Amino acid sequence: ELIRGEMDGLLVSPADPEALAAAILRLMDDPALRTRLGKSARQKVLSEYNLTPNTERLAVVFRETQETA
Repeated sequence: ELIRGEMDGLLVSPADPEALAAAILRLMDDPALRTRLGKSARQKVLSEYNLTPNTERLAVVFRETQETA
């Protein structure tokens, strides 16, 4: 759910050590890919998992819940 394949990370099957090794080698061999995936992942975390906006959204939910109760 957190990682989107080829957009902000590389996805491999958890039971496939060969695929994991291939993904690591791919990242080692492709600095542009590392940079692109890293920037995209960082942006996603900052926008979707930042404490301040998430706290504000949760407060809205609490207020709405109180108003309808």
